[in-house]
Amino acid sequence: MAVATVGGGSEGGSSLCNAGPSASQCETCASANCCTPLSTCTSSGPCNNLLSCVMGCAGVSACIEGCDQTYPESVPTLDALDTCLTLKCVICAESGVGDPCTLGANTCIADLTCSTLGCSKACVHSSDCGGIGPNDGNFTGQPNACISTAHGDFCTPGCATNDDCASFTDTFCATTTSADSLAVSVCSTLPDGG
Repeated sequence: MAVATVGGGSEGGSSLCNAGPSASQCETCASANCCTPLSTCTSSGPCNNLLSCVMGCAGVSACIEGCDQTYPESVPTLDALDTCLTLKCVICAESGVGDPCTLGANTCIADLTCSTLGCSKACVHSSDCGGIGPNDGNFTGQPNACISTAHGDFCTPGCATNDDCASFTDTFCATTTSADSLAVSVCSTLPDGG
């Protein structure tokens, strides 16, 4: 369900249909191309609750069905938003650098690969690792970083807390040095020593 990545679209903006400068690419697209169904849903308490419920499901069908049963009167309104996003905002169903993905069912945008640490690509500088999330970061809005590995330099999801790494199995938010010698915090299989 595409709506799982739309957070309301008004952060930093003056109206529901002005996503603001720090919005994700999905929020920007939804505000520009799906304003009517977006504003209809987000201005309705029950539909906004359904949207929040579905966003928390991370695509799990049984969870989404439970949300639909809890807020049945809002399902048609949210379906209208989902249909618009599916037709006009493909980016809402994709994952960018530093976003989670499912191995074997790659939803990463073109030129990215899916690894245990989400969508990634080879890099030289951390500036090569911009994402499609808020503030050009990953799905949590954190900046990604170019990290040296045994297999070369790759974009790695940035973080501020361990909670930002919860979507990546057995990872922690760790402070390290990027390939371009910057102090960064990234999701790592090794916990931060400090």
